[in-house]
Amino acid sequence: MRLSDLIYKIFIIPLAFVFILSIVLNDNSLFAKKEKSEEKIKAKSERKMESEKEEEEKEMKSEKEEKEKKEMKKEKKMKKERNMKEKRGKDKKEKKLEKKQKKLVRIENKHKKRMARIDRIGELDKKKNNQELIEKVKKMRELENKQYNRALKQLEGEKEKEEKEEEKEEKEEKEDEEEKEDEEEKEDEKEEEGGEE
Repeated sequence: MRLSDLIYKIFIIPLAFVFILSIVLNDNSLFAKKEKSEEKIKAKSERKMESEKEEEEKEMKSEKEEKEKKEMKKEKKMKKERNMKEKRGKDKKEKKLEKKQKKLVRIENKHKKRMARIDRIGELDKKKNNQELIEKVKKMRELENKQYNRALKQLEGEKEKEEKEEEKEEKEEKEDEEEKEDEEEKEDEKEEEGGEE
């Protein structure tokens, strides 16, 4: 055996063996490091995905809350407007009723005064026993009753006209409210489309 063979067997083979072992061991540790780094990267990406999902959910919730708040504000506005319109309408109706009642009272008071005059004239005529004047008193009574009935019919006709006008106004108000609601819905849709883009 030569010296070179001996050196080869004693030093180089064990060194090669150690070198190979170290490579294998390092490779395993490298694989382990790679696996650990890959796991860390996966964990980070999963955390990022989860955080992104949470942020998206928060954004969705905040958008929903904003929409709900807007809807609540709109509903409150609509309720206030309706209440104001109802109050105005009630005030108008109450005033109209008061006017009608006053007019009716005036008509009835006039009728009562006139009938009282006619009755006094009729009593005087009966005392005097004047047939011509008694007939005139009857005619006056008939005329006063006709006039009174005409005034009542006219008042009822005015009521019917006012009721028709009120119905028209209510229809117009409803149509206006529907138009406003449609416009608001269109604006909301435009805002939503603008937000989505």
